[in-house]
Amino acid sequence: MDETDIKKYCRNMEEIKTRVSAIQKFTEESVSISNLGSIDFDIEFIALQLRKILELICFSGLIANKKVYSKIYDKYANHWNPKYLLKDLERVNPNYYPRPLVYSGLNKEKVHGYTSRKDGFLTKKEFLFLYEKCGAILHSRNPYKVPGVIDFKKSISDWLSSIFLLLSTHEMKLMGASETWMVIMEYSTNKNVHALITSPA
Repeated sequence: MDETDIKKYCRNMEEIKTRVSAIQKFTEESVSISNLGSIDFDIEFIALQLRKILELICFSGLIANKKVYSKIYDKYANHWNPKYLLKDLERVNPNYYPRPLVYSGLNKEKVHGYTSRKDGFLTKKEFLFLYEKCGAILHSRNPYKVPGVIDFKKSISDWLSSIFLLLSTHEMKLMGASETWMVIMEYSTNKNVHALITSPA
């Protein structure tokens, strides 16, 4: 494992936090850019940030599995579509997707413990659903197509909550390596992303 890879991973997570914060300006602080010319600008901006967030999650999976992935797909640096990249990652590593964790307290040995989060987080199925819905908003509509309503199924705030529960504290299993990455999105008082390399006992 290249140490620079885990730093790249953390930078992606930091960018996700920045983009989440930008969306929250619209959903929680009534920021709007619709006065620039169109009432659609707000939702288009939000959809763009959500799609970027999903792409960052996907590319972070590539970073964590680059060593093995690059041996199978020699043009990995040109892969960009999350829909296909996720399928390719799953062929390389069935456990490529972040495993969300919940803090369970100190055990008998005074070691901090974590267990898998059971629900509420962004699943792989929801990931693809949200990615496609955001894409539908970002593409200009064919003028001859009957306009329809794009149903996100959940509010933007609920989608952000699902993303938060997925990433807040999560584990990445690396294919072809004994260690895993444990990632904490806001570590200690500095609130920076922190990643720990853990090995099986």
